[in-house]
Amino acid sequence: MKYLNILITLPITVFAIFFASVNTDSITISLNPVYDEFEMPIYLLALGMLGIGFLSGALFVSMNEYKTKVKLRKERKRANLLEKELEKNKNSKEALNKKTPNQLNNNSSDIKLIN
Repeated sequence: MKYLNILITLPITVFAIFFASVNTDSITISLNPVYDEFEMPIYLLALGMLGIGFLSGALFVSMNEYKTKVKLRKERKRANLLEKELEKNKNSKEALNKKTPNQLNNNSSDIKLIN
């Protein structure tokens, strides 16, 4: 996974550096009616958009990761409860196996059959 990350990030970084070095001309940007016109280098606009895309992507990934962590925590809690219940059932089964036949017969007199 680390190599895949480097394989994707390295070409994008090289392209961004090449793009910034070649596109030093300024352009006029107009955001009417909110802002007046202003000038900025093309590379600054492009790298700014690249940065915004990176941050929004990181936000979406972290939101998905948060959902996964919440689900994992819930499933671990459920697994712990089931393990405790299983241990309790094993202990009660062992206690029943340790009783002598006389003890089992004494307990069976408490059971009433319904006809």
